[in-house]
Amino acid sequence: TFYMLVMRNYFRSLPAEIEESARIDGANEITVLWKIILPISLPVIATFLLFFTVDRWGEWFNGVLFIKTMSKRPLQMVLRSILMSLSNEAAVNMPPELKKNLYGDSVKMACVVVVMTPIMLAYPFVQKYFMKGIMIGAVKN
Repeated sequence: TFYMLVMRNYFRSLPAEIEESARIDGANEITVLWKIILPISLPVIATFLLFFTVDRWGEWFNGVLFIKTMSKRPLQMVLRSILMSLSNEAAVNMPPELKKNLYGDSVKMACVVVVMTPIMLAYPFVQKYFMKGIMIGAVKN
């Protein structure tokens, strides 16, 4: 809903003269949308595409609620189960004072790297649009 509201306001802020000039030149609704409006809107679309992708990539709660098949679990649930299995296997024969720091920060950081690598690889391709899209709501001088 947030993305739709911001994009709606962005499309409303586009000057009506652009659409009128395209109509005077003989463009119909589809041509105006594909050749005028969408190319102008690439920064805001790319920005929200990046926001949406990051949001869905990090989501695990819906997987916990709705996915019961182990082979269809999201990556975040798989990584959590790896961490939990490491802690459970190692905790069986450990004294209580060592159970506190069961798996080190290295395993946690490795999981973070695995989860963030796809987003880090996609970001450079949308960065030029991202900076323009972020500034859309800024005050202009």
